[in-house]
Amino acid sequence: MNKQLIFSLIISFLITSCGNKKTDSSNKSERNEKEICKLPRVVEGPIALGFPKIEGLAPSVGKLNVTVLFVDFEDVPATESTDSIFSIINPIVPNFYKEISYERLEYNLNPHFEWLRLSKPSAHYGATIREFEPHRNFLQEAIDLADQNVDFSHTDVVLVMSNPKAESIPFGPVFKSLDSEYQLKTAEKSISVGITSGYDLNYWGGLWLAHETGHTFGLPDLYDFEGENQLKSVGTFGIMGTQAGNAPGYFAFERWVLGWIDDNQVICHKSGVTTSELSAIEKIGGIKAIITSIDSVNLQHNVYQLR
Repeated sequence: MNKQLIFSLIISFLITSCGNKKTDSSNKSERNEKEICKLPRVVEGPIALGFPKIEGLAPSVGKLNVTVLFVDFEDVPATESTDSIFSIINPIVPNFYKEISYERLEYNLNPHFEWLRLSKPSAHYGATIREFEPHRNFLQEAIDLADQNVDFSHTDVVLVMSNPKAESIPFGPVFKSLDSEYQLKTAEKSISVGITSGYDLNYWGGLWLAHETGHTFGLPDLYDFEGENQLKSVGTFGIMGTQAGNAPGYFAFERWVLGWIDDNQVICHKSGVTTSELSAIEKIGGIKAIITSIDSVNLQHNVYQLR
């Protein structure tokens, strides 16, 4: 990999990197140094980690409006109320994002409390849930059933909650399209992002949606797709690695990309000696990250944060 981020969890408030003594620089020079630390996205498309944040997906600052629909199937009819399913994700997810974004994101879940019966057996949808067009068709069918009674004009994301007893739908992925031709269609607008829940909601719980919401912002998974130890890169500290950790959240670099950390809260250190006090990542204000360069040619950096 030509470009990489190495996330380091530092348990000391003081970080020192050794080398030549750093000299004073102008504000312009400091801004240029910050740009060096804003590692660019290494791939094109609707999912990648780096600057700038991908435009056209879900907003990460301001209001995020999620319209919630509920679907069941002839072979697995719903036996629980939509309210009970909704309580799995609310208020845990809005509260999670209020805290994790330092109150910069207002996460609004807008439910349509009605079971919508899809036309085909659950296995039909589950077999191809990770393929682009079938997943889009799944979401679109739910939207079409609700469109007469739901106003989508302020919707950023459509969340379709499947009957959690439908084992044939094993997991719930995210749909994304930056091409208006393939986006989800409603009477009011086109929508670029949709989420589907699956049977795994039963063991992940509400933080499943917190993880999937990260994808609606354009963030990638941070777990390894191969090998026995899939969490060897970020452990249980990152929500995009796993939502099963004791304190899953977003890393400082992710928060910077999403607009929750300002440029003046990041120290971009090229060389020499520097001593700075880090503020805990979970608290509002203060310096949140120190970034040091390992290899300026290949854009390899260390990102230090305090938890």
